[in-house]
Amino acid sequence: MARALLARFANRIETPDLRLAPTEPLNISRLRIELLSGLTVALALVPEAVAFAFVAGVHPLVGLYAAFLVGLITAILGGRPGMISGATGALAVVMVALVADHGVEYLFAAVVLMGIIQVFVGLMRWGKFIRLVPHPVMLGFVNGLAIVIFLAQLTQFKVPGTVEAAGHGAAGGEWLTGLPLVVMLALVGLTMAVIWLMPKITKVVPAPLAGIAVVAAVVILFGIDVPRVGDMANIKGGFPPFHIPAVPLTWETFQIVAPYAVILAAIGLIESLLTLNLVGEMTGQRGGASQECVAQGAANVVTGFFGGMGGCAMIGQSMINVKSGGRTRIAGIAAALFLLSFILFASPLIEQIPLAALVGVMFMVVIGTFAWNSVRILTRVPRIDAFVILLVTAVTVWQDLAVAVVVGVIVSALAYAWGNATRIRAKTYVTPEGAKVYQVNGPLFFGSSDGFVYALTAADGKLLWKFETEDRVLGAPNLFQPSGGGAKPALIVGSYDFRLYSLDLDSGKSNWHYETANYINGSPAVSSGRTAFGGCDAVLHVIQLAEGKKEKQIDAEAYIVGSAAVVDDMAYIGHYENEFLCIDINAGKIAWKYKDRAFAYISSAAVTADRVVVGCRDKRLHCLDRKSGKRLWAFRTRGSIDSSPVVADGKVVVGSDDGNLYIVSLADGKKLWSYEIGEPIIAAPALANGTIIIGAEDGRVYAFGPAK
Repeated sequence: MARALLARFANRIETPDLRLAPTEPLNISRLRIELLSGLTVALALVPEAVAFAFVAGVHPLVGLYAAFLVGLITAILGGRPGMISGATGALAVVMVALVADHGVEYLFAAVVLMGIIQVFVGLMRWGKFIRLVPHPVMLGFVNGLAIVIFLAQLTQFKVPGTVEAAGHGAAGGEWLTGLPLVVMLALVGLTMAVIWLMPKITKVVPAPLAGIAVVAAVVILFGIDVPRVGDMANIKGGFPPFHIPAVPLTWETFQIVAPYAVILAAIGLIESLLTLNLVGEMTGQRGGASQECVAQGAANVVTGFFGGMGGCAMIGQSMINVKSGGRTRIAGIAAALFLLSFILFASPLIEQIPLAALVGVMFMVVIGTFAWNSVRILTRVPRIDAFVILLVTAVTVWQDLAVAVVVGVIVSALAYAWGNATRIRAKTYVTPEGAKVYQVNGPLFFGSSDGFVYALTAADGKLLWKFETEDRVLGAPNLFQPSGGGAKPALIVGSYDFRLYSLDLDSGKSNWHYETANYINGSPAVSSGRTAFGGCDAVLHVIQLAEGKKEKQIDAEAYIVGSAAVVDDMAYIGHYENEFLCIDINAGKIAWKYKDRAFAYISSAAVTADRVVVGCRDKRLHCLDRKSGKRLWAFRTRGSIDSSPVVADGKVVVGSDDGNLYIVSLADGKKLWSYEIGEPIIAAPALANGTIIIGAEDGRVYAFGPAK
C-alpha cells in the first residue's frame, strides 16, 4: 500500500525545465541583452533591498544578502525565466514585529521554516491553484501594486532622515522645497525622458540602464548635491557567511516562529505566483507555478542559513528586466552576481548613483505596469468585475496584496454563487409518508477539478484512456488528420492550465504542448495543417499542428471566450469587449470589426459562402456580410444568445437563454419555427439526417426530427 502511494506521488513529479534559455536562441546578441538587463536590475535592487531592511528593522546587509541569494537561486531553479526575486516590502512589514519582539536570529529561523513550507507546497503541486484567482482580481492586483510602487518612491522627495518605517516603506517626513525639490524633479524627468527616447534611437543598451548612466554622469560631472545611494547606507560587505540561527531548538521557539513563517510563506507565494502570471502575460510564455514554489522555498531555506531576511518575487524589478529585454535565466543570475560584486568590490562607485535616477526608472515601471485598459473597460464589463478591480486595487494600497487577493477571490466567488443561485428554483411537497421532498430545477454548478481528457468507445462507452491536464478542460477537442499516408491523426484540445495539447488518438499520450499566457476557453479550429484559438490572454494563436510551433500571435484586443471559425485562412471570432472580428491569418491583422451594442460575444460563428451568423448577449442573432462585416439582419430573442448557431438548407438553428430553440431563415432572419424548452440553452445544436439534437440547462437532451 505504502509503495503504491509512493509510486503515485512519484508519477506526479515532473522534471523541471532548468534550461538557461528555454524560449530564446542563445547567441552573442541575446547574451549581451541579458547581461545589460541584469546590470540594470542590480542597480535598482540596491536601494530597494536597503529600504526593505530598514522597514524590517535589520542591518542593510541582511537585505542585500537576501536580494543576492534569493535572486540567484530563483533565477536558476524558478518556473519563469525573466522574473526577479529578492527582499520585498510585503514580507518586511510582517518581519518587523518578530525582529522587534525576539531579535534577528528568530527572523532567520522563521525564514528557514518559511522556505520549508513553500517547498512542500511546490512538491504537492498546489501552485496551480493560483489559477483560481479571477482575471478582475489580477487586474486589481497589478493596478494596486503600481500605485504602491509609485507611493514608495515619493519618500525620495522628502528630507533625508525625517521618514519612518511603515507599511509600504515609509511614512511621515518633511517634503523637499525650493531648489532641492526642483533639482530632484528635473533629474527624475531627465531619467524618464532618456528611457522614453532611448528605444527610438537604439536598442543596443537597455533604456533604464541608459537613463541611470546619463543622470549619474550629469550629477557627478557637475557636482550636483542630491541624495545618492550611499546616503541610505554603506553597502560594502563580504561574502554571505554560513550561519545557523542562534535559537534554542524547543517547542516554545517553534510556537514563536511558526505563525510568522506561515504568513510569510503565504504572502511570498501569492506575490510570486501573481507576478509569474503577469510576467507570463507580458512575454507570452507560461511559467511553472509549482516549480516556482519549490524555487522560492529553496531560496529562503538557504537564505535563512546565510544571514538573509528572505524574499519573494519583485514585481518592480521583474518589470525592469522584461522592459530591458530579459527573457532567460541569465538576466536573473547576472543581476544577483552584479549585486554581489557591488557588495564586495564596487560599493564606492555604486554609492555615487543619484536616487533620482532610480526613482525615474521606477516611475516608468509604474506607467508600464498599470493596466490602463482596465480603466477604459470599467463601464463595459459586468458591474461585479468592475467592482472587484477597484476593490482589490484599494485593498492592495490600504493593506497588502495577500489580503487584497483573498478579499477579491471571496467577493468574486460570492457574486458567482449568487448569480447562479438566482437561476435555481425548487418545488417542495410532502409524501404520504410525511417526508418533505425538494425538487430542484435549473442549473446546479460544480467544479470539474480532475482536469482529464477522456476517450471512450462509441459502442459501449468503455474507457480507452484518459489524459491529465493541470486544470479544467472547457472546450471540445478537435481532430487533426495530417496529409500523407503515414501520418497519424491527433486530438487537439485546450485547457485552463494555459496549454494546448496534441494527443495521440490510440494511447492518449502527449505529442506536444504549446503554452499561452492565460486560460484557453473554446475549441481549437483546425484548418490547412494549423490551428487557431483564443483565450483570456486576448490573443489569437496560430500554431502549426505537425510540431506545435508558433506561426503567429495576433492581438484580438480583449479576452476570448468562444471558438474561432476558420474559413479560407480567415478567422471569425468575438470577444468580451463587445466586438466581433474577422482576422486575416496570413496577414496577421484584423480585416474588419463589427459592433452593434455594448454586449459581449460568447457564441461561436457559423460561416457560409457569403455570410457569417453569430449570437450575442444583446439577445440578438446577427447575420453579417462575410467580406465587409456589414449587418444584413438581426433576429431578436428574449434572452442572451451564447449558443453557437448551425446553418443547414438555408436555415439557422440556435438556442437562447430565454429557453427557446429557434429556426430562422438565413436569407432574411425571419422566424420559421420555435420550441419552448423552458430552461436556458447555451449548447450548440447538432444536426444529423434532418434531426436536431440539443441539450438544455434542465439536464435533458432533446431531439427534433422532420415531420412525418
